[in-house]
Amino acid sequence: MKRVLLLAVFSILIGSVVTAQPGSIGLFADPGGTTCDVYDEPGTVTVYVLHLSSPGATGSCFRVDWLSWGVTMMYMCETVTPPYLSIGSSDAGIAIAYGSCVVSPHMILAIQFCALGTTPPCSYIQVVADTTYYDVPGIWVRDCGTPPSTLRARGGDAVINPDATCYCDVPVEETSWGRVKLLYR
Repeated sequence: MKRVLLLAVFSILIGSVVTAQPGSIGLFADPGGTTCDVYDEPGTVTVYVLHLSSPGATGSCFRVDWLSWGVTMMYMCETVTPPYLSIGSSDAGIAIAYGSCVVSPHMILAIQFCALGTTPPCSYIQVVADTTYYDVPGIWVRDCGTPPSTLRARGGDAVINPDATCYCDVPVEETSWGRVKLLYR
């Protein structure tokens, strides 16, 4: 009887931990999140921010750093995916409210740059900790629990002008085959 009770309690605890998965906030060259290789070709370049690998979230808080890793593209503007609402800007720290519990993957932001074709190969744009968050700097996601929890998420990056010496981490599908492919990268 004790064994059954212990197993039941353990199952409940594991179930609550499994549902609290914040996922990650990633940067991509397309709104579908299929590639994170971005090319600095003269003209307008759009980098898409996606929320990935989350069973559900109501908002996120992060910052996008394109100044620290050699990117010479100039920031033009950003557009939050409707009907989402935002406070702040992606370069200083942004909080985005989704309005309801949204299952990932989904695009949350598009950032446009004026590209001159001068960014060196293997430069990066990264999702980093929002230093304006009131308690502890971090990449934060608000889950759909009752009561909701604020969870620390992972940030991703995009490679600008990739070559043979650098590559970006393409997300792996949540399938058995996707996990096997990840082992051989």
